[in-house]
Amino acid sequence: MNWDAIGAIGEIIGAVTVVVTLFYLSLQIRQNTKAQSISTFESAMSGFNEVLRYSFGDTERASVFRRGITDIDSLDEDENILFNSMIRHYTNHIYKLFRLYERGVFPESEWINTVAETKQLFENNGLTRFRAENSYYSDLWTEMDRRDTTRISSFGFESTEKHE
Repeated sequence: MNWDAIGAIGEIIGAVTVVVTLFYLSLQIRQNTKAQSISTFESAMSGFNEVLRYSFGDTERASVFRRGITDIDSLDEDENILFNSMIRHYTNHIYKLFRLYERGVFPESEWINTVAETKQLFENNGLTRFRAENSYYSDLWTEMDRRDTTRISSFGFESTEKHE
């Protein structure tokens, strides 16, 4: 064999190696993307479950939450602090998901449902007050306002406000 033939074989082997490597890397990226999506979804659901445990872990907390949503003025000082803490816990979770959505990590299809449900919940009188008094989340409030959403959930309590 001459050196030209050996060089050509080497180039072919090199090209095949590059193609195989690119194929392997594309598979790894696809698997990593899928794993990241699963992790993000699990994080979102775990966060919601934590909020539920915190807010409704016992009858007293559930009562404070329900009264805070429907008639915030009925809460005493300690209950108001607890209610505010519950709502902050929930809002922090939504804010985290909003930031993940902005960075392209939390899928838009999931974010649309999340923001619709959040917007619906924040239409209740206790939460409109929380929203007005907490400008830390102003970009989240702006995102909620810009979305044209429909009611997608029943929360199991009656608001003092009427919805269509």
